[in-house]
Amino acid sequence: MFYFLKIAICGKQFYLYAQMPQTITQMILLQVRKMPFQKQK
Repeated sequence: MFYFLKIAICGKQFYLYAQMPQTITQMILLQVRKMPFQKQK
């Protein structure tokens, strides 16, 4: 029963994330691009 509740909560979070507007996802991508990945290489 605990695993079922855990899967249900994760599924709800994934559903809410899927319903997020595209502008918010673009802002997250911009935040990720600001990270210095090239400097770490």
